[in-house]
Amino acid sequence: MFVRRPRNHTKTMPAAFSLFVVAVLLFAPVRATANDTLSLFAGTHIGFSVTSPAAGSTAFDVSAGGDLSLCRCGVLGEEGYYSFASRFQAAIHNDLVFSDEESVSLKLSFRRSVFEAAMLASLIDDGSGATYFNPSWKMSTELVSLSNDGVVSLKYGGYVAWLPGVPDDHFYEGIHAVYRIDPSITLGYELAAGGSWEYYYEQPVYVLPGEPGGADRHDLILDVTGGVDGFAGYFTEWAVSGGVSWRISNATFPVDAAEDRLTAAIEATLFTSPHRSWTIEGAFSAEGIRYFSRPARSSAGVYGEDKLLFLEMSASARTEWSPDQRTYVSLDGSFGYSLSNDPFLGGWYAKGVLALTL
Repeated sequence: MFVRRPRNHTKTMPAAFSLFVVAVLLFAPVRATANDTLSLFAGTHIGFSVTSPAAGSTAFDVSAGGDLSLCRCGVLGEEGYYSFASRFQAAIHNDLVFSDEESVSLKLSFRRSVFEAAMLASLIDDGSGATYFNPSWKMSTELVSLSNDGVVSLKYGGYVAWLPGVPDDHFYEGIHAVYRIDPSITLGYELAAGGSWEYYYEQPVYVLPGEPGGADRHDLILDVTGGVDGFAGYFTEWAVSGGVSWRISNATFPVDAAEDRLTAAIEATLFTSPHRSWTIEGAFSAEGIRYFSRPARSSAGVYGEDKLLFLEMSASARTEWSPDQRTYVSLDGSFGYSLSNDPFLGGWYAKGVLALTL
């Protein structure tokens, strides 16, 4: 999610108002209590990545950097709690490009309701317009507790994506109803359904190729997701989730901007701690996309009759070792592969990071 300053247009007022609300909530003071916990972490890392797009040359990147994190949590009243976290990351890459990322988040819980607000940003431009600003917010509340230990909740979330240099800035809002049941402490099920709206205030709708109309792009997304999770022993957690979404967009021209599509996704995760000094995590995900009106190109770059299909798969693993629960050494690795009936799309990537945190 990335962001950029909205143009001077009256339709950007909802985004501006949301930015103001998130800023006030994030920086509002939280009264300290005797049960507060304050944590400070500093780390350094080296990383290596390879990216090989279907249309283009393979790119290599080596980086070294560090990060600083501050976390604070405590209780609010008799049944509430809060947690605050901030993080600064910076790295220098093999082409002498400097990158940075700053994040701050606040979570408040009051009995059956939870509010979260966050900001993610990059403040230093490396010359390619890489700065971005991304505030987001979430709210959830428990509506009904059922007799079979099930719970029905309502969740709302939104964000503003602001990225200089490209016309992809947008405002997002979504609301979902969630049914959750935990028949035992080792097994749980969840089903969610809802919709969301995206407003691309920098992208006009084209009435003819090369001729923008007077309206901006709006997307409506309807989705259904489900999942199951549980414990396999005392030190192992697992989860499997999947869902289907249908995007309806008024962006139809030019031809490569037609966005109506059906998406199906699945994800599996595993976390285990066989020893107090070790943790191991793994994840696998797959996502398939079928466009309803956007055609695929031939090897000559000409649009044909076939509709665009896209499949992306990724796998990641992480292991962390701590000799004294004060010093942590971690190794992260990930691999992704995508393919399409459009020869100009797809490719693969691989990434590894070795980190030391104190």
